Amino acid sequence: MGLGRRLLLLLLTACVPVSQGLRCMQCKDNQNCLVKECALGQDLCKTTVLREWEDNGELEVVMTDCANYERTNRTMSYRVNSKIISLAEVMCATDVCNRPRPGARGVAFPRGRYLECMSCSSLDQSCERGREQSLQCRYPGEQCVEVVTLGSMGSKFSATGMASCGLYPCRETSKYRNSKQEAT
Repeated sequence: MGLGRRLLLLLLTACVPVSQGLRCMQCKDNQNCLVKECALGQDLCKTTVLREWEDNGELEVVMTDCANYERTNRTMSYRVNSKIISLAEVMCATDVCNRPRPGARGVAFPRGRYLECMSCSSLDQSCERGREQSLQCRYPGEQCVEVVTLGSMGSKFSATGMASCGLYPCRETSKYRNSKQEAT
């Protein structure tokens, strides 16, 4: 290859932009959002919606960010005392696909009657005291699930449980870890 062709090839490679990673919205609460380039291995954008209902009040918090390619859509709804708490996490895989829509509320699912499960939580001791309450699931595809969180602080070990509605893609035990606890 001649010198002229080598220079042309070098010039062309210098002009080709380096490919960018996926870009997602990052919102820590219902506002304060910015576009973020995801790190290597984070090939999905996620939207997490936390809703709480109690008496006549309702709270909704929406958070968005990048996610690991192994993440999947998942939901969970449960009761603690008179409060109903619902958590939904939805994944998408195109640039800024998790952009909040002005005036839209959380993650859109079709309305309808879904499965009804017994719900209790170690947080209010209702599981241990046999005070389960009926809970109509909030999202399509949810099933009755039991979640146990295992944790340890130094030499102390703890386990908390919850029965509720949920949608988890796996059929066996799942493990989610952070530096202080493990949920299965």
